[in-house]
Amino acid sequence: MPLSPLQRLSPVEAKDHHNKVGVLTTLAEGQPHTTVLAFLTSEEDDVFLISMPGTFKSQVLKREPRCFFTIDERAKFTFEQAIEWNYTILETRAHLVPPTSPVYEQIRTAFILKNPWEAAFFMSTELEMFHLQRMAVVCAGEPRPPR
Repeated sequence: MPLSPLQRLSPVEAKDHHNKVGVLTTLAEGQPHTTVLAFLTSEEDDVFLISMPGTFKSQVLKREPRCFFTIDERAKFTFEQAIEWNYTILETRAHLVPPTSPVYEQIRTAFILKNPWEAAFFMSTELEMFHLQRMAVVCAGEPRPPR
């Protein structure tokens, strides 16, 4: 799996602060595999995930880094807007963020600020961190600027 090319974390996307979980769709052999998990996004549409090593999603991402990430944006929508499209789907390519990366601690700190009740998990020394780099916007729940 390629290592993340990031040298610094772009500003965290404020509009995704209330969206606590997203759906990762990986290309498992023979069928897609979906996983609901906490995420972090940057203003550059980078998505960051944290997982324990050896999980199915980790194994699949290492075998096939092409994946999709869906952000459920209903957390900030009112009932009257419920019939509108409230999802953003990004086509991405996964990269590993090793603990020695200059952005590792920046990302971990941003995760804790977004989800303080999960601080113990995010502080684990056994974590794997993934950077999903946006390749394309498949569906836009809200307009996202071109890259």
